[in-house]
Amino acid sequence: AAAVPEVGGGGGGGDDDSSVGTPRGSEVSSRDSSRPSSFKGLRKNGNNNNNGNHPSSGEEDDASSSSPKTVTGNGERSQGDSPDTPKAALSSVESYDLKQRIQEDYREAIVQFNISPKQGIATLVKKGHVENTPESVARFLRTNAHRLNKTQIGEYLGKEKEYNGGFCVKVLHEYVDQLDFTGMEFDVAIRHFLAGFRLPGEAQKIDRMMEKFAERYCVLNKAIFPSADVAFVLAFSVIMLQTDLHNPAIKEEKRMTKDGFRKNNRGIADGKDLDADFLDAIFDRIKSSPITLEEDKKQREALADKTSGTSGATAVFNSLGLGANPSRRKAEAFHREREDMVRASVSLLRGGAQGQQQPNGQGGAQGTQRPAFAPVNASVAEPAVSAADRANAAALAAPKMFQVAWGPALSAFSHALERLFVGPNPTSLALQGLHVSVCVASVLGLDVARESLINALASFTTLHNRTTKQMLPRHAACIETLLALPLHEECADNLGSSWLPILQITSRVAHLRLLAQGLQTDDAFFAGLVDETGSVDHKQLVAARQRDLETAQALAALTKLTDSKIDTIYGRSTRLSAAGIESFVTQLCAVSAAELSTGDALDAGSSYTQNTALQPAVSKFFASHNNNNKALSPTSAEDSSISNIPPLGSPPRPRVYSLQRLVDVADANVASRPRLAWDRIWRVLAIHFARAGAHANADVAKYAVDSLRQLSLKFLCKDELGAFSFQRSFLRPFEKVFFAAQKSDRPNRAAVREYVVECVDALVLSRGGSIRSGWRSIFAVYTAAANDVEATVIELAWKSLDRIVAQYVDTVAREFVDLVNCVVAFAAATRASKDIALGALRRLDECSKALADGKVSANITSEEETFSTQQTTSSTQQQQQQTLGAQATVTTVTTVTTPDGADARLELWWPLLLGLAQRVADPRIEVRNGALATLRRTLERDCGSFSSETWRLVFRGVLFPSLESAWTDDAVHPSSTRPTDAAPDPASAPRDDSSWLTSTAPALLATCVSLFASRGGGKDSAALLGELLGALGDCVCQDVEALSRLAVDALQSTLDAVGKLEPPAPRETWDVAVHGLASLVRRALPAELREYAHEKSLNDDDERIEDDDDDAAKKKKRTALVLAARRLAERLPRSPTIARLVASLRLLPLCDAVIVAAADQDAVDERNLDTMLLALQESRNFAQTFDADGVLRYALWETKLMGDTPPDLVAQGVDAGAAALGALKSLRDTPGASGTKKFKALAEPRLLELCRDLLHEYSLNESSQQGGHADGAANGMDNAAVERSLGPPSSLAKASTPLALDALDVVNCLDSETFARNCSWLVPVLSELIVCQSVDVRTAVAAVFATRLPTALAAVAPPITTAVEGQPADNDDDAARRAKALEHQDDHPDTPERPRSATEPSDTAPRPTPRHPGAVVKPYRLFESQ
Repeated sequence: AAAVPEVGGGGGGGDDDSSVGTPRGSEVSSRDSSRPSSFKGLRKNGNNNNNGNHPSSGEEDDASSSSPKTVTGNGERSQGDSPDTPKAALSSVESYDLKQRIQEDYREAIVQFNISPKQGIATLVKKGHVENTPESVARFLRTNAHRLNKTQIGEYLGKEKEYNGGFCVKVLHEYVDQLDFTGMEFDVAIRHFLAGFRLPGEAQKIDRMMEKFAERYCVLNKAIFPSADVAFVLAFSVIMLQTDLHNPAIKEEKRMTKDGFRKNNRGIADGKDLDADFLDAIFDRIKSSPITLEEDKKQREALADKTSGTSGATAVFNSLGLGANPSRRKAEAFHREREDMVRASVSLLRGGAQGQQQPNGQGGAQGTQRPAFAPVNASVAEPAVSAADRANAAALAAPKMFQVAWGPALSAFSHALERLFVGPNPTSLALQGLHVSVCVASVLGLDVARESLINALASFTTLHNRTTKQMLPRHAACIETLLALPLHEECADNLGSSWLPILQITSRVAHLRLLAQGLQTDDAFFAGLVDETGSVDHKQLVAARQRDLETAQALAALTKLTDSKIDTIYGRSTRLSAAGIESFVTQLCAVSAAELSTGDALDAGSSYTQNTALQPAVSKFFASHNNNNKALSPTSAEDSSISNIPPLGSPPRPRVYSLQRLVDVADANVASRPRLAWDRIWRVLAIHFARAGAHANADVAKYAVDSLRQLSLKFLCKDELGAFSFQRSFLRPFEKVFFAAQKSDRPNRAAVREYVVECVDALVLSRGGSIRSGWRSIFAVYTAAANDVEATVIELAWKSLDRIVAQYVDTVAREFVDLVNCVVAFAAATRASKDIALGALRRLDECSKALADGKVSANITSEEETFSTQQTTSSTQQQQQQTLGAQATVTTVTTVTTPDGADARLELWWPLLLGLAQRVADPRIEVRNGALATLRRTLERDCGSFSSETWRLVFRGVLFPSLESAWTDDAVHPSSTRPTDAAPDPASAPRDDSSWLTSTAPALLATCVSLFASRGGGKDSAALLGELLGALGDCVCQDVEALSRLAVDALQSTLDAVGKLEPPAPRETWDVAVHGLASLVRRALPAELREYAHEKSLNDDDERIEDDDDDAAKKKKRTALVLAARRLAERLPRSPTIARLVASLRLLPLCDAVIVAAADQDAVDERNLDTMLLALQESRNFAQTFDADGVLRYALWETKLMGDTPPDLVAQGVDAGAAALGALKSLRDTPGASGTKKFKALAEPRLLELCRDLLHEYSLNESSQQGGHADGAANGMDNAAVERSLGPPSSLAKASTPLALDALDVVNCLDSETFARNCSWLVPVLSELIVCQSVDVRTAVAAVFATRLPTALAAVAPPITTAVEGQPADNDDDAARRAKALEHQDDHPDTPERPRSATEPSDTAPRPTPRHPGAVVKPYRLFESQ
């Protein structure tokens, strides 16, 4: 279908000055006034005769083109050329004809639309100009608003969902969604919204329109309001402000002020106030520029002298009961009628004086006419009095006149009713007078007069108080008169608080009729509780007498009253205005509260309205009832008040008559009342039902819950738009009742909780497809049920929740977080069976699948999701804190920084992952293992699209906190005797297979490693690896040996995974691996032993025992050393220390492996190599220092640190040297791409330096053991005990032998040049080893001397000749050359100073600073003895 140029004018343009139905294109171009107006819309092209002189005012014509076309009878275009017509001319004519045809179709359809919108739309659809879709129709209405009747547009958009299959409602939604309110002020957005149509007069239609507007505005302006409910309420308040400020019928002194506007909107933002400056700005803009249609503005200007100035919005909100109150509306109508009467009377009086003349000073001249009853001799005319002034005077006089008259009239009526007269006339007249007086007082708004009259009438019924008077016919007549008052609409609308005595009498009459007919009353169904203040027998007697009296009264009343009269009072509640129904429901709640508290409706005045505890919750309802400017607040504003309302009492005869009537009234009004009016009604009902559900009588409480269920079934039939929370507010009393039943210590509370769960389940079964925000209340109840003390309550709730997840997981997208938290609560329910917990884990797995497959996100737009997460965060936190107590873990979704793309819904993933992680710490082994399996499956299967930053969040916030359970595992675990043990000693502690560390920790660590390995070696792998190494390091350094062993194994798997990453890990990742492992090697050393060694090194000069010290000084120093060592040994915990030593020993092989793996990927440089070598040197020095401290070792031997044998760290020192030696050897031999050894220059100098240190230390160890001081063996144990010191470990030399052999092998494999350069230290060290005890070492040294040394010496210096026969001896010049060569070799840069070993005897030289292996302190000189 072709688009029409003229029809596509401005969008939503309600401010156009053109008349309705006149197209914008009808104006004639200034360049060619004779050209038809239709040509203004032609597309500009090269073949057009108008040459673009007539610019288009609307959309371009898709049908026009450079090729000629013809139009068929049905409006379709076909290709074709006329042989007699030029191509350009034919194209232009054809385009003009097409436009004329389309214009005619549109004009015809617009005329039809202005008469019948449905017929107009059907015409456009039939002719193909508009598609039969809501989007196309909405676009037509919006772009042609200047031509259509805006009243008809409003009526069409406001049609109910039953009309035309709900098509108009869909059009409304599309219409609003096409409007852009982004960045607009709130009142400006309302102007823009209402500019395209006129609000209809029906309340329900306006309700639907403003709901959709509020939703759209909040979607486009997310940061302004916390929810769409606030915007909805404020929208009504703004339009009320518009009415109040710009209605001429309202006097200036009575118009709304800024303070009044703020007061009206107090507490609408979830119980908080909106910003005062924000509200003041709205007030100023509305006051300076009213919200109006251009058509209305012109009409008001034309009819300014004939109308009262009431705008369309005023009429609309009067119908809603949200504008001026009924008294004001009736007063305005009265004023207008009075004005007309006064005008007619004045005309009549003036017309009756025609023909009469008044003499004047001119003698006989024609005088002016005068009124018929004016003084004849009046020489001056009366001043003119306007009709409005006369009407105002009459309106002010009527209340004053009645105030004077009602008191005496009441006395007269009362006198007539108190005495007995012959005949019915005096009584009938008195009752008629009371009836009329009450109606007049109600209409005039005289509250004191109205209440006095109604209370007087009620007192004559003998039912208003507990009297023993016999009921007479006049009393029955008073009852009929009182119950007839609500039948008059004007009177009923203005009864206000006077509804209380009427409803009290109604309740009493209903009770009497049951007794008179011999039917059972409510107390027969709700018996079982009595007042503890008196005896049961006495109360039974009082109740029996009261029943006899009530039966007698009922017999007399039966002849005058019928059930239909009583039912009419409640049935006519649908005719009350918004203010009237609110007053009616409030007073009916008061009567119901009295019935439930004392069993008597007559106690309503003291039990409800006068209860000081209830005043915070209900005072605003009574106050606002008599206030012209009514405050508008969402239902969440009274939540705090509900929780403070005390539960109802425990009467012996509770009644539920008024409670059932409340259900009937609410049921009748829920469908007919607009959203805002119903919201204010429910504010009253919610408080009362919450209290009734907390009744002491469990049967009464269940009855109240069932009443709630009935209302909820009706209310949930209404649709709820996104970002609203109507259903949540409606279902919230279920939460209050359940929480109250959980906290109560009264009997039979479990039955109430069970019934609440059953009712909620019934709602899900019946209305599950219609529930939106109500899911939050349902999940709140089930979350509380998951932590109930009764297993039956838990089972009932789980069955319902299990069904919800199975059937509605894809429809609860807005409340997905609450659903997940609820399921997690059942997984954590320790009082429930394991089957429920495992079933909850399975449902969490299904939720994960649904989220990953898009089933959840497909049903929630990005705009709605923002509101869902905002509302969920605070409510979920508060809900969990209330229901879970100490077990609640608040999920702060909004604090997670979510990247773009696939991670944008991390708010939905986070509570699921966190909930599973929390269950990994469950005390039940099956549950925690199942949770871990589900967590791993979820992360591996469903979270593959997460970014690197998100994975860091997952590791940091989900996986790593789960490892803390291992740190707090209270189970006793076995410990090794010595660090070199392959496994802990089972005899040290029994193995507990059910402990978290034994059953779950290995799988969790494996999960962390597997997830890291599966993420790949991208550029961001370094950051994730660093955090993983940090978490594993925390586990390695724990005090439990079993955890340390598991963590070291996981660390090894992690480093292996780094070498296998695809794509290969970058250099940054390897740097993190090397530096992280080196840091962990240092960190794993026992802190107490390190501090002790450090302090001892600082005090070494003072405490060292010298040979020249006298005996007293030696004894004093030794005693100090022994005491310090003993103090350390006594406070040093055995198991944690052994765990640290085991970890330190098991980490050393990983250092060799990580360097080798990094070298394979060309990721080793000088910096990370030296870092690792320094860490190994520190570990080796720590072990050597410990083994050299005989005093400390003896003290630890006494405390049995390593069992019955003396403690030593020989294995750690040897393994540290072996790790460094192996890493350097592998690095040196790593082949390059071209077959060269690319790391030889980096590794070989450090390797030779390390070999020199290892060989020299081995020589010192050999010499010390040959001296007979190993572990005190030579001196005997007695001597060791006396000295309280141990010598070097006996196994030191033997354990070091393989390491020394490896070093000798390195030396032996050196090339000739390198060997020759290092002879300066090789020869002395090898000479020391010639005399060692190890045969293998001596053999290796001999091989070096025999095969390598002669060649090296020959390369260093010329051959040395001796004086033999036939050859002269060396002369002095040869000797000088050799000396010079030796000096040159001594200065070779490859021979740095060697560090002193921890086993070397102390001397006066200062201790060297830490350095990498191979650094030397002092060079050896070749043949130094010479």
